[in-house]
Amino acid sequence: MLHANGSTAAAEQFSHGTAPVESSFAGAFGGLEYGGARSSGDLTIATIGGPTFVPGISFDDDDTFGVFAGYNFQSNRFVYGAEARYLTFSDFKSLPFEIDGILDIRGRAGLATGSFLFYGTLGWSWAFTSSFTTDGDLDGLNYGLGVEFNVTDRLMISLDHTFRDMQGDFNRNVAYDGDVETLSGRVGLRF
Repeated sequence: MLHANGSTAAAEQFSHGTAPVESSFAGAFGGLEYGGARSSGDLTIATIGGPTFVPGISFDDDDTFGVFAGYNFQSNRFVYGAEARYLTFSDFKSLPFEIDGILDIRGRAGLATGSFLFYGTLGWSWAFTSSFTTDGDLDGLNYGLGVEFNVTDRLMISLDHTFRDMQGDFNRNVAYDGDVETLSGRVGLRF
């Protein structure tokens, strides 16, 4: 419709601008990831003479491979949800002790801007270990930061940095108190 000044309603609407359309991050998602891992901490070894403290045990840096799945809710720009992920390692060890895999359960919350989601995480982790004598396990708090990008309505890529404060036993004589850190690139789908 033409106005008296000759402009159209469409042109008038365009001149005022419209709010940018936000990507949807809501719903179920899942995918694969690849990255790197490192860990360091302290051992307490039970001996005949009493416990022996061994500080500063470092694991060899290693590759990590994983799968993840979760569900997000979205309210305007605020996105929140939960995720489970499992990571496995090729050769993540120190001395005779090896971390074979890690299970993370965590909540996620963040802000969407356009096709990007910037998020933080908080949850609990379980690490599965092995040694010459017996298998052990570690557990503890995990927390991290990440950024996610919607390539399409369904395809997403992300970068995730997670820290884990873990304690437990490699076997009945050796306790561990340390950290496991991973940095992963991820590719996933929304359903």
